[in-house]
Amino acid sequence: MLVRNIKYEIPSLKQQIRKCQQTQTECARKEVEYGKTAVEIKEQFNVSCKQLGIKGEKIKRELVTLIDELPLHYKQVTCNARNLDELQHLYREFSKYTRSEKECVATAMLQYLCEHGNTTTYEWRTGKKPTSIDEPKLNVELEDDEVMQPSSEVFHKALCYTPVIS
Repeated sequence: MLVRNIKYEIPSLKQQIRKCQQTQTECARKEVEYGKTAVEIKEQFNVSCKQLGIKGEKIKRELVTLIDELPLHYKQVTCNARNLDELQHLYREFSKYTRSEKECVATAMLQYLCEHGNTTTYEWRTGKKPTSIDEPKLNVELEDDEVMQPSSEVFHKALCYTPVIS
């Protein structure tokens, strides 16, 4: 039995130890790689939040706040579009001249905005003002909004982990 252990069992155990060490090394390498990926994703998240103009802490609440700001934004766009009236007229005339077209459809929406301002889709389609406008109610549950903390335990572990490879 001792000879059998020396011939077969010990080499088998050594091989199993090598495989386990190799697996441990691969796992440590993957953990470092995943930690780097977590940092990159966090950076992308921060960039996306900055582009949207939010902090990224209570995302639902911040996005709903942005929705409330849309009418003001539309009003500003309409005012800025009216400043482009002369330019779009010149472009329309240039297009008529170069393409020999009767009407330039490329600036139709800009022309409508310059003439009528911010209107409803119904008014844009039919040319008639609606008798009443029913604003859709936004039903968003904000109670379930989780706070996103960059100092969360998982994120901290991903940043601070240094594997021990033996």
